[in-house]
Amino acid sequence: MRGGKLRDMVGATSLVDKLSDQDSLEARLKETFGLTDRDFRILMSAAGSGRIEFSNKETAKQIERCWPLWVHAWAPGLDVVQHLEPWSKADDYSRVAQRAMAALERKRNFPAPLMPEAGPFVKRAPRTGEPAVYADKRELGPDDEFIDHASKRKRQERGLLKGELPPIATAFGFTDSEQLPDDFEEVSGGDGSYLAVIHADGNQLGKMFLEVGQALALLAPENIPSDVSIELIRFLSRDVVTQGTQAAVGTAMKKALPKEVLNRRPLLFAPIVLAGDDVTVVCRADLGLSFTEEFLKAFRTEMTSRLTDLRAKSWWSKVPDSVQRVIPDQLSAGAGLVYCTDHYPFSLAYGLCESLAKYAKAHAKDSAKSDGKQTPDSAVSFARIVGASAPTEYDELKRSLWKGSDDTLLTGGPYFVEMQSTPHLDSLKKVREAALHLPGGALRGILNLQRTKYSAVNVAVDRMKEIAGDIAERNENWVSFEEAWKNLCNRREKDSNWQDLRFCAPDHKQKRSPLLDVLTLLAVRDKNDDRAILARGHQV
Repeated sequence: MRGGKLRDMVGATSLVDKLSDQDSLEARLKETFGLTDRDFRILMSAAGSGRIEFSNKETAKQIERCWPLWVHAWAPGLDVVQHLEPWSKADDYSRVAQRAMAALERKRNFPAPLMPEAGPFVKRAPRTGEPAVYADKRELGPDDEFIDHASKRKRQERGLLKGELPPIATAFGFTDSEQLPDDFEEVSGGDGSYLAVIHADGNQLGKMFLEVGQALALLAPENIPSDVSIELIRFLSRDVVTQGTQAAVGTAMKKALPKEVLNRRPLLFAPIVLAGDDVTVVCRADLGLSFTEEFLKAFRTEMTSRLTDLRAKSWWSKVPDSVQRVIPDQLSAGAGLVYCTDHYPFSLAYGLCESLAKYAKAHAKDSAKSDGKQTPDSAVSFARIVGASAPTEYDELKRSLWKGSDDTLLTGGPYFVEMQSTPHLDSLKKVREAALHLPGGALRGILNLQRTKYSAVNVAVDRMKEIAGDIAERNENWVSFEEAWKNLCNRREKDSNWQDLRFCAPDHKQKRSPLLDVLTLLAVRDKNDDRAILARGHQV
């Protein structure tokens, strides 16, 4: 993601995908390194990582020495972490894999230095700060753009893809290269419009793989065949997580993106990352929440179906009960969504997006624990960036943009997509639909009072009620908004003080107001909504 250019990200994603694709990896080991089928076996290869079994120590050490150098030539600037673990005949695969993963985690803390180092008289690439090696003449403007080695390689890869699709685009269901946008302006619609940056990943998948590995490691080798251990881990990582996530993405695109969007060239949608259960995309702002909601629903459906298929495999009966028990029946996901202009630094938006997803997942996990659920419900948390800069962490956002008077938190999120959980995303969308008929300026005025002087909010609410439309329809508009708001805040009692505009968080420690969330959705709505309202005679 370095550099902030969408076409560079597309090229980088393609390079990583091709690096870890099983067929491509097998071909490189044979053609580039001269290995044969007898020398190695690929145990797992996906999402930028792989596990390879070598038949002898000398071959393994040869690849260990050469691999980082080859990767540096293939994808300059890409961090490479590797570990070579001995595997004796007495060792089960799960124990070997567990030791190797532990060693990898330690080595991640000691990244290799980038070579060669840049001297004091070297010209730097403005976008990345790395040494410039090339002047890109394709950039518009009177001057060439100086770019570094990695950017040159990524743009070269993107150029090669003009007649073909990168692996990630194929996984997302793209059918031709013209569908793939090159700039964020093509995604947002241009003119500094808003776009949605979405990051989602699964709940407790790391815990599942850890517990499966630990359960396998406790078994004696004679209690489970090594091939069954390998097949179990491979099925969980490839068939369940990787392919299930891809299927969920495809389902979400079909359900969330209108036909006119899917028929555009390029699309108002661009994939950035699809690595296991890790998904990052950008799309036009008004499509962001719909895609996120559909993905979270499809993810749970796909994972449930594939975990059921796992239990129908012929070798499942050979898996001991102690291992079967730690594999859940269902898996869910959490997501973060950031609305920002198409010129906002992508790395900063992505950082906040990742933090919001982490918060949504943690919140869902706590709610599941208190409700006695094994699987957390799927949830999404979102924010809109207004201005030149914004926090990149949820905690900073909570202390600044989301901080109201008398310690009120100016968001009701995260919002759940499962029907039994509150606050529910459908309830928020109904408030947003009802608020379309109310004066937006008055709603923003109430939000400002929430930030500065909460005691004056009720007066402002009464005033907004007076001006909420013309005389004939005022009551209808206001009643629909009031009912939707009470339902969102779970206040259905007739005598409840709903004008307080707040509801307690599930932990009952802090009051929250979802008004900022409503105004965010109004700000990034599809302008067709405005035309529909005007056609009914209302003022936007």
